[in-house]
Amino acid sequence: MAMIGMTKTTGYPQLVAMMNNALENEHAAYVQYLSHAKIVKGINAKPIISRLKGIAGDHRRHQKKLRHLIGDYLGAVPSMKMGKTYEADSIDKILTTNLKFEKDTIDYYMKALAELNKEKNNLPYCYLKINFALERIIRRDQSHISHLKKLLG
Repeated sequence: MAMIGMTKTTGYPQLVAMMNNALENEHAAYVQYLSHAKIVKGINAKPIISRLKGIAGDHRRHQKKLRHLIGDYLGAVPSMKMGKTYEADSIDKILTTNLKFEKDTIDYYMKALAELNKEKNNLPYCYLKINFALERIIRRDQSHISHLKKLLG
């Protein structure tokens, strides 16, 4: 069998739904950060634009990882939908909006980890891989919070 874990998602539909929701939020984060980077103006714009684009790239990598986990490890179909994005029209608003977004994202990933732990016995051959990947995403998002706080001053 080429699939790692179960090929049907009926054994853990809540986990699959949460992982797909996380993927949709990563789609939104990528678009949001790139859009916000386009409207930053002023003498200090360059480092802020660079950081926003860098964070967007991280969210793009998170998308790829989640698609891999959902499709190859959980045997489900990765979502192509996009989560909610938030507009901002000033540097301060951009940074505070994305800071809240990152905190909310971490809170959601913590809930997904809790759901994964409930399914641990049903995923004997892929639990550790999924757990490691989600924890890594959380650590990266925690660094985003640090960067955004520094930019806010």
